[in-house]
Amino acid sequence: MSQDNVEKFLGRILTDDDFTDKCRDSLEQTCLVYGYVMTDLELSALMNLDILQLASLSPALDGRIKRARRIKK
Repeated sequence: MSQDNVEKFLGRILTDDDFTDKCRDSLEQTCLVYGYVMTDLELSALMNLDILQLASLSPALDGRIKRARRIKK
C-alpha cells in the first residue's frame, strides 16, 4: 500500500540528511529515484510540506538512528 511508502518517506526525511537535501531540490524526482511510489494525492500533499520545517526535527533524534552523511568529493 502506498501509505507505507509515505511513512517510510517521512521517516527517511528525519533520518537521512542527504536524502532531505535531494528532496529540497526535487521531491518528485527523489521519490522516483528511491522507489517511493505515491499516488498523485499523496505526492501533492508531500510537495505542500515545508521540508525544512520537518527536517528541523532531525537534530533532536539520537544520532545512532540516523544515516551518516556522505562525504562529497
